[in-house]
Amino acid sequence: MIPGDLNAGSNTMPRAGQGGAVPPMGRFWQRPTLRALALCLACASGSASAASYSVTNNPYASVDWGTTLRCQSEHHDHAYDTSKITALANAGYCAITYMHYSGAYRATPHSQWVANGSPNPDPGIPIGWGEYRRWPPENFGAPALPLGSLRFYLPGAEEVGLVGGTPGVPWLTTHMLGIGLTEYIEGVGCDACGNAGSAVRSQNPLGLPETHRYSGNQDLVNKLNALGSVSVLSHPTGPATQYDPYNPFPQAMEVYNNYHALKDEGSAAGVPGCSSAPTHYIDEMHAVWDRMLETKSPRIWGIAVNDWASAWTPLGPSITSCWPEITTANRDRGKTQVMVASYDLDTYMAAFRAGAFFAVVDGTDPKGGYPQVTNIALTPTQISIATAESDEAVVWIGDGQPVATGSSIDLTNLPADLVYVRAEISDGEGRKVYTQPFALGPPAPPPPGPPIPALPGESMLLLEVALLALALLRTPGAIARS
Repeated sequence: MIPGDLNAGSNTMPRAGQGGAVPPMGRFWQRPTLRALALCLACASGSASAASYSVTNNPYASVDWGTTLRCQSEHHDHAYDTSKITALANAGYCAITYMHYSGAYRATPHSQWVANGSPNPDPGIPIGWGEYRRWPPENFGAPALPLGSLRFYLPGAEEVGLVGGTPGVPWLTTHMLGIGLTEYIEGVGCDACGNAGSAVRSQNPLGLPETHRYSGNQDLVNKLNALGSVSVLSHPTGPATQYDPYNPFPQAMEVYNNYHALKDEGSAAGVPGCSSAPTHYIDEMHAVWDRMLETKSPRIWGIAVNDWASAWTPLGPSITSCWPEITTANRDRGKTQVMVASYDLDTYMAAFRAGAFFAVVDGTDPKGGYPQVTNIALTPTQISIATAESDEAVVWIGDGQPVATGSSIDLTNLPADLVYVRAEISDGEGRKVYTQPFALGPPAPPPPGPPIPALPGESMLLLEVALLALALLRTPGAIARS
């Protein structure tokens, strides 16, 4: 160790009277020459592409891994009747959203709306407005709980909103979920839709306040947030850049949707009804998530859902365009596992808002064997994940690219300019678990060490010479240039 080593806080140097005059400088770090040499050494020895970070937000900070319960849930399964709810209650779910499409203007007869399988809109409005929010569900014909594994209902719906721009398309292509919203809100038409937008907007048959009427995607996000729900972007596909205009972006988004996963598989297999080119909807959802985490906020949560490919979806040949045959393995794959202290709505929503949950792909028969995270531990320089089996493959993603593998990630040697990392845990058999993102920031400064005594003048000169020589040796070309 060099006398006065910058990393040796416990090292002591000769004091005044033990040889040589003491320069009036206090600690040696105050000398400009030494400070510049130390910085030169740090620059010369570091890598241009490597950076160190600290975790500025851990979504699992509130989880007690020894006592916390696991609540498998569904937010987008169109479970609006007893048979669908019972199927989910028998499939291991502890909480589901009693939901269907809501808030849409449809220029279709009431009889057609009902024939399409949607819950009844208000029957007194001939233009076909969406349903009232059915909450609490037991007041609208839903079975009482508990039922099987099901412990409580979640408020919400798939907000489809405005009239679509294409004739016959009754909503925007951007759908939203309002998780936790118990009140009815409604799209009010748009002039650009070419379907009497102004006429629709001028009507308010339910007498809703403006806080409950929205006229576009951003307006919907803003009002979902203002009403206290968690705004969730449903099945975001296509180029990720198309979602850049959102400000703010929804608080969460679907990163796996089984309806679209089946479309991907059908297109890859050449199932009749598919487009000519294979689709990659799930990859597109991941690309949207990573771009939004990087450019909008590292606290955008990701959920997995079934949509119409749920535990209640009939097995066998599918009537849905571009779906392969439905099997026990490929239906009911998209799930969310929330870490809760107790099985009740308030506790669930608090954990969900904090991001204390996992998005799950459960693609096997039988179900329920996906990786179980048993602990997430953080140190100033590392995040570690433990699972029940301990043999799953773990890939860490930052800025949309793999940045590390293994159950732990070293935060001191990562690519520059990251704002988050997230983990994907796979068992290699069709089951995968996605963590929520860990927000990153600059590394925490080290704690201050004890004061370093002043150096005698002769010792200081020797130290400066030694540091200068070391800096020259570790800086390529420095000696030649000198």
